[in-house]
Amino acid sequence: MSTRQSAPPAVSSVGLLGAWLGAGALVLLGGLPVLAATGILRLDQPVEPVAIPFALVFGLVFLVPGLAMWVLPLRYLAHVRGARTTWDAARIGATALGPRITGNSILASAGVGLLALAFWTAQFGRPMPLIGGVGSLDALLSIEFLTIHSFPFLVVAAAGARYGRGGIRVFAVSSLALTVALYGFASWAFGGGIGGLAAMAYLAGPNVLALVRGTSPASVRIGVITRWCIKFGVFALAAAILGDGGLEGAAAIPVGATYFTFIAAMELFRIDEVPLDASTAWGALPGGSAPVADVWAVWRGGSPERTARDQGAPG
Repeated sequence: MSTRQSAPPAVSSVGLLGAWLGAGALVLLGGLPVLAATGILRLDQPVEPVAIPFALVFGLVFLVPGLAMWVLPLRYLAHVRGARTTWDAARIGATALGPRITGNSILASAGVGLLALAFWTAQFGRPMPLIGGVGSLDALLSIEFLTIHSFPFLVVAAAGARYGRGGIRVFAVSSLALTVALYGFASWAFGGGIGGLAAMAYLAGPNVLALVRGTSPASVRIGVITRWCIKFGVFALAAAILGDGGLEGAAAIPVGATYFTFIAAMELFRIDEVPLDASTAWGALPGGSAPVADVWAVWRGGSPERTARDQGAPG
Protein backbone atom coordinates (compact mmCIF):
# COMPACT_ATOMS: atom_id res chain seq x y z
CA MET A 1 0.00 0.00 0.00
CA SER A 2 1.54 3.29 -1.09
CA THR A 3 2.15 5.99 1.47
CA ARG A 4 2.88 8.64 -1.13
CA GLN A 5 0.81 11.75 -0.58
CA SER A 6 -0.81 13.48 -3.50
CA ALA A 7 0.70 16.82 -4.47
CA PRO A 8 -1.33 19.96 -3.78
CA PRO A 9 -3.08 21.57 -6.74
CA ALA A 10 -0.65 23.65 -8.76
CA VAL A 11 -0.80 26.08 -11.65
CA SER A 12 1.78 24.17 -13.64
CA SER A 13 1.09 25.02 -17.27
CA VAL A 14 2.63 28.08 -18.88
CA GLY A 15 -0.12 27.82 -21.49
CA LEU A 16 -2.71 27.89 -18.74
CA LEU A 17 -1.21 31.10 -17.38
CA GLY A 18 -1.38 32.63 -20.84
CA ALA A 19 -5.04 31.61 -21.15
CA TRP A 20 -5.70 33.08 -17.68
CA LEU A 21 -4.16 36.43 -18.64
CA GLY A 22 -6.01 36.43 -21.94
CA ALA A 23 -9.32 35.76 -20.23
CA GLY A 24 -8.55 38.56 -17.78
CA ALA A 25 -7.98 40.98 -20.66
CA LEU A 26 -11.30 40.04 -22.25
CA VAL A 27 -13.15 40.43 -18.94
CA LEU A 28 -11.43 43.76 -18.35
CA LEU A 29 -12.44 45.05 -21.77
CA GLY A 30 -15.96 43.75 -21.22
CA GLY A 31 -16.63 46.46 -18.67
CA LEU A 32 -15.75 49.34 -20.99
CA PRO A 33 -18.79 49.14 -23.27
CA VAL A 34 -21.08 49.04 -20.24
CA LEU A 35 -19.60 52.17 -18.71
CA ALA A 36 -19.46 53.95 -22.05
CA ALA A 37 -22.97 52.97 -23.15
CA THR A 38 -24.55 54.26 -19.95
CA GLY A 39 -22.70 57.55 -20.09
CA ILE A 40 -20.42 57.12 -17.07
CA LEU A 41 -17.34 57.62 -19.24
CA ARG A 42 -18.76 60.59 -21.12
CA LEU A 43 -17.75 63.48 -18.93
CA ASP A 44 -18.86 66.02 -21.53
CA GLN A 45 -22.51 64.96 -21.29
CA PRO A 46 -24.94 64.76 -18.37
CA VAL A 47 -25.52 61.25 -17.05
CA GLU A 48 -28.99 59.99 -16.32
CA PRO A 49 -29.22 59.19 -12.57
CA VAL A 50 -30.75 55.79 -13.25
CA ALA A 51 -27.72 54.83 -15.35
CA ILE A 52 -25.18 55.38 -12.58
CA PRO A 53 -25.98 52.37 -10.34
CA PHE A 54 -26.45 50.15 -13.40
CA ALA A 55 -23.09 51.11 -14.85
CA LEU A 56 -21.23 50.85 -11.56
CA VAL A 57 -22.64 47.41 -10.76
CA PHE A 58 -22.36 45.80 -14.18
CA GLY A 59 -19.23 47.65 -15.25
CA LEU A 60 -17.29 46.87 -12.09
CA VAL A 61 -18.41 43.24 -12.25
CA PHE A 62 -16.19 43.07 -15.34
CA LEU A 63 -13.46 45.56 -14.53
CA VAL A 64 -12.50 44.42 -11.03
CA PRO A 65 -12.18 40.67 -11.72
CA GLY A 66 -10.42 41.36 -15.02
CA LEU A 67 -7.82 43.55 -13.34
CA ALA A 68 -7.43 41.04 -10.50
CA MET A 69 -6.80 38.22 -12.98
CA TRP A 70 -3.79 40.16 -14.28
CA VAL A 71 -2.46 41.30 -10.92
CA LEU A 72 -2.70 37.93 -9.14
CA PRO A 73 0.06 36.01 -11.03
CA LEU A 74 2.27 39.10 -11.27
CA ARG A 75 1.94 39.64 -7.52
CA TYR A 76 3.01 36.04 -6.87
CA LEU A 77 6.06 36.40 -9.12
CA ALA A 78 7.02 39.53 -7.19
CA HIS A 79 6.60 37.56 -3.96
CA VAL A 80 9.01 34.92 -5.24
CA ARG A 81 11.52 37.73 -5.86
CA GLY A 82 11.25 38.91 -2.28
CA ALA A 83 8.24 41.23 -2.19
CA ARG A 84 6.35 40.93 1.09
CA THR A 85 4.11 43.97 0.74
CA THR A 86 2.27 45.65 -2.09
CA TRP A 87 4.83 48.46 -2.03
CA ASP A 88 7.63 45.90 -2.39
CA ALA A 89 5.85 44.43 -5.40
CA ALA A 90 5.40 47.90 -6.93
CA ARG A 91 9.08 48.68 -6.37
CA ILE A 92 10.17 45.43 -8.03
CA GLY A 93 7.86 46.15 -10.96
CA ALA A 94 9.20 49.69 -11.34
CA THR A 95 12.85 48.59 -11.26
CA ALA A 96 12.07 45.93 -13.88
CA LEU A 97 10.97 48.56 -16.40
CA GLY A 98 14.46 49.86 -17.18
CA PRO A 99 15.90 46.57 -18.48
CA ARG A 100 12.90 46.20 -20.78
CA ILE A 101 14.09 49.11 -22.94
CA THR A 102 15.85 48.02 -26.13
CA GLY A 103 16.97 49.74 -29.31
CA ASN A 104 13.94 48.30 -31.06
CA SER A 105 11.56 49.62 -28.41
CA ILE A 106 13.21 53.05 -28.41
CA LEU A 107 12.73 53.31 -32.18
CA ALA A 108 9.07 52.25 -31.94
CA SER A 109 8.41 54.61 -29.03
CA ALA A 110 10.10 57.53 -30.79
CA GLY A 111 7.82 57.14 -33.80
CA VAL A 112 4.71 57.12 -31.64
CA GLY A 113 6.08 59.84 -29.36
CA LEU A 114 6.42 62.17 -32.33
CA LEU A 115 2.70 61.80 -32.96
CA ALA A 116 1.93 62.40 -29.29
CA LEU A 117 4.00 65.59 -29.45
CA ALA A 118 2.11 66.72 -32.54
CA PHE A 119 -1.23 66.29 -30.78
CA TRP A 120 -0.05 67.98 -27.59
CA THR A 121 1.32 71.01 -29.48
CA ALA A 122 -1.97 71.27 -31.39
CA GLN A 123 -3.83 71.06 -28.08
CA PHE A 124 -1.98 74.19 -26.96
CA GLY A 125 -2.50 75.99 -30.27
CA ARG A 126 0.93 75.43 -31.82
CA PRO A 127 0.65 72.84 -34.62
CA MET A 128 3.87 71.15 -35.70
CA PRO A 129 5.24 71.80 -39.20
CA LEU A 130 4.80 69.03 -41.80
CA ILE A 131 2.30 67.05 -39.72
CA GLY A 132 -0.30 69.77 -39.99
CA GLY A 133 -3.10 71.13 -37.90
CA VAL A 134 -6.36 69.84 -36.53
CA GLY A 135 -7.71 68.58 -39.86
CA SER A 136 -4.68 66.37 -40.52
CA LEU A 137 -4.55 65.08 -36.96
CA ASP A 138 -8.17 63.97 -36.73
CA ALA A 139 -7.69 62.07 -40.01
CA LEU A 140 -4.56 60.51 -38.51
CA LEU A 141 -6.52 59.35 -35.47
CA SER A 142 -9.18 57.77 -37.68
CA ILE A 143 -6.48 55.94 -39.64
CA GLU A 144 -4.95 54.69 -36.38
CA PHE A 145 -8.34 53.20 -35.50
CA LEU A 146 -8.23 51.36 -38.83
CA THR A 147 -4.66 50.23 -38.13
CA ILE A 148 -5.62 48.80 -34.73
CA HIS A 149 -8.27 46.57 -36.27
CA SER A 150 -6.49 45.68 -39.50
CA PHE A 151 -3.25 44.50 -37.89
CA PRO A 152 -4.51 41.18 -36.42
CA PHE A 153 -6.15 40.26 -39.76
CA LEU A 154 -2.98 41.11 -41.66
CA VAL A 155 -0.83 38.98 -39.34
CA VAL A 156 -3.15 35.97 -39.57
CA ALA A 157 -3.38 36.25 -43.35
CA ALA A 158 0.38 36.75 -43.73
CA ALA A 159 1.09 33.73 -41.51
CA GLY A 160 -1.25 31.58 -43.62
CA ALA A 161 0.36 32.84 -46.82
CA ARG A 162 3.81 31.95 -45.51
CA TYR A 163 3.22 28.66 -43.73
CA GLY A 164 0.02 27.36 -45.37
CA ARG A 165 -0.13 24.75 -48.09
CA GLY A 166 -2.41 24.24 -51.07
CA GLY A 167 -5.86 25.75 -50.82
CA ILE A 168 -5.14 27.27 -47.39
CA ARG A 169 -2.24 29.24 -48.83
CA VAL A 170 -4.29 30.46 -51.81
CA PHE A 171 -7.08 31.55 -49.47
CA ALA A 172 -4.60 33.29 -47.14
CA VAL A 173 -2.92 35.17 -50.01
CA SER A 174 -6.30 36.26 -51.35
CA SER A 175 -7.40 37.36 -47.87
CA LEU A 176 -4.16 39.29 -47.38
CA ALA A 177 -4.57 41.11 -50.69
CA LEU A 178 -8.23 41.88 -49.93
CA THR A 179 -7.41 43.15 -46.42
CA VAL A 180 -4.61 45.40 -47.67
CA ALA A 181 -6.86 46.77 -50.42
CA LEU A 182 -9.82 47.32 -48.07
CA TYR A 183 -7.93 49.15 -45.35
CA GLY A 184 -5.74 50.92 -47.89
CA PHE A 185 -8.82 52.31 -49.63
CA ALA A 186 -10.27 53.42 -46.29
CA SER A 187 -6.99 55.15 -45.37
CA TRP A 188 -6.94 56.84 -48.79
CA ALA A 189 -10.45 58.15 -48.12
CA PHE A 190 -9.72 59.34 -44.57
CA GLY A 191 -6.36 60.87 -45.43
CA GLY A 192 -7.34 62.49 -48.69
CA GLY A 193 -5.20 60.44 -51.04
CA ILE A 194 -1.61 59.26 -50.93
CA GLY A 195 -1.12 60.99 -47.59
CA GLY A 196 -3.59 58.56 -46.03
CA LEU A 197 -1.62 55.57 -47.31
CA ALA A 198 1.61 57.09 -46.03
CA ALA A 199 0.01 57.68 -42.63
CA MET A 200 -1.16 54.08 -42.38
CA ALA A 201 2.30 52.81 -43.31
CA TYR A 202 3.84 55.05 -40.65
CA LEU A 203 1.34 53.92 -38.01
CA ALA A 204 1.99 50.28 -38.89
CA GLY A 205 5.73 50.73 -38.26
CA PRO A 206 5.68 50.04 -34.49
CA ASN A 207 3.59 46.92 -35.11
CA VAL A 208 6.18 45.66 -37.59
CA LEU A 209 8.96 46.32 -35.08
CA ALA A 210 7.00 44.33 -32.49
CA LEU A 211 6.71 41.42 -34.94
CA VAL A 212 10.47 41.47 -35.46
CA ARG A 213 10.93 40.96 -31.70
CA GLY A 214 8.88 37.76 -31.79
CA THR A 215 10.94 34.63 -31.21
CA SER A 216 8.36 32.08 -32.42
CA PRO A 217 4.99 31.94 -34.20
CA ALA A 218 3.29 31.44 -30.82
CA SER A 219 4.97 34.52 -29.32
CA VAL A 220 3.94 36.57 -32.36
CA ARG A 221 0.31 35.48 -32.00
CA ILE A 222 0.22 36.26 -28.28
CA GLY A 223 1.91 39.60 -28.88
CA VAL A 224 -0.61 40.56 -31.57
CA ILE A 225 -3.55 39.73 -29.29
CA THR A 226 -2.05 41.63 -26.36
CA ARG A 227 -1.25 44.67 -28.47
CA TRP A 228 -4.78 44.74 -29.85
CA CYS A 229 -6.29 44.54 -26.35
CA ILE A 230 -4.09 47.33 -24.98
CA LYS A 231 -4.43 49.67 -27.94
CA PHE A 232 -8.16 49.17 -28.34
CA GLY A 233 -8.72 49.56 -24.59
CA VAL A 234 -6.71 52.78 -24.35
CA PHE A 235 -8.31 54.17 -27.51
CA ALA A 236 -11.83 53.37 -26.27
CA LEU A 237 -11.20 54.91 -22.85
CA ALA A 238 -9.60 58.05 -24.27
CA ALA A 239 -12.40 58.49 -26.81
CA ALA A 240 -15.14 57.88 -24.23
CA ILE A 241 -13.69 60.20 -21.60
CA LEU A 242 -12.18 62.98 -23.72
CA GLY A 243 -14.03 62.80 -27.04
CA ASP A 244 -16.47 65.71 -27.19
CA GLY A 245 -19.27 63.96 -29.03
CA GLY A 246 -17.00 62.42 -31.67
CA LEU A 247 -13.50 62.18 -33.10
CA GLU A 248 -13.67 64.94 -35.68
CA GLY A 249 -12.02 68.32 -35.59
CA ALA A 250 -10.88 69.71 -32.27
CA ALA A 251 -12.53 66.85 -30.35
CA ALA A 252 -9.89 64.46 -31.69
CA ILE A 253 -6.92 66.40 -30.32
CA PRO A 254 -7.07 65.54 -26.58
CA VAL A 255 -7.99 61.95 -27.48
CA GLY A 256 -4.99 61.58 -29.76
CA ALA A 257 -2.63 63.29 -27.31
CA THR A 258 -3.63 60.96 -24.48
CA TYR A 259 -3.78 57.82 -26.60
CA PHE A 260 -0.41 58.22 -28.33
CA THR A 261 1.29 59.16 -25.04
CA PHE A 262 0.16 55.90 -23.45
CA ILE A 263 1.10 53.88 -26.52
CA ALA A 264 4.56 55.50 -26.64
CA ALA A 265 5.12 54.27 -23.06
CA MET A 266 3.82 50.82 -24.01
CA GLU A 267 6.28 50.64 -26.89
CA LEU A 268 9.21 51.90 -24.83
CA PHE A 269 8.76 49.38 -21.99
CA ARG A 270 7.34 46.59 -24.20
CA ILE A 271 4.26 46.29 -22.01
CA ASP A 272 2.61 44.12 -24.66
CA GLU A 273 5.20 41.42 -23.96
CA VAL A 274 4.45 41.20 -20.23
CA PRO A 275 2.26 38.08 -20.63
CA LEU A 276 5.06 36.31 -22.49
CA ASP A 277 7.68 37.34 -19.95
CA ALA A 278 5.40 36.39 -17.06
CA SER A 279 4.89 32.95 -18.62
CA THR A 280 8.66 32.51 -18.96
CA ALA A 281 9.18 33.50 -15.33
CA TRP A 282 6.37 31.17 -14.28
CA GLY A 283 7.99 28.28 -16.13
CA ALA A 284 11.27 29.03 -14.31
CA LEU A 285 9.68 28.46 -10.88
CA PRO A 286 10.83 25.30 -9.07
CA GLY A 287 9.06 22.47 -10.84
CA GLY A 288 7.60 24.94 -13.36
CA SER A 289 4.54 25.43 -11.21
CA ALA A 290 3.07 27.25 -8.24
CA PRO A 291 0.71 25.75 -5.65
CA VAL A 292 -2.71 27.33 -5.91
CA ALA A 293 -2.76 27.75 -2.13
CA ASP A 294 0.49 29.75 -2.24
CA VAL A 295 -0.77 32.03 -5.01
CA TRP A 296 -4.01 32.64 -3.15
CA ALA A 297 -2.18 33.27 0.13
CA VAL A 298 -0.01 35.92 -1.49
CA TRP A 299 -3.09 37.54 -3.03
CA ARG A 300 -5.02 37.65 0.23
CA GLY A 301 -2.27 38.32 2.75
CA GLY A 302 0.13 40.43 0.74
CA SER A 303 3.05 39.60 3.06
CA PRO A 304 2.92 35.90 3.98
CA GLU A 305 5.82 34.01 5.48
CA ARG A 306 8.30 32.54 3.05
CA THR A 307 7.32 29.07 2.02
CA ALA A 308 9.70 26.19 1.55
CA ARG A 309 9.18 26.65 -2.16
CA ASP A 310 10.48 30.24 -2.15
CA GLN A 311 13.49 29.25 -0.06
CA GLY A 312 14.43 26.58 -2.54
CA ALA A 313 13.93 23.79 -0.02
CA PRO A 314 12.69 20.46 -1.36
CA GLY A 315 8.90 20.26 -1.35
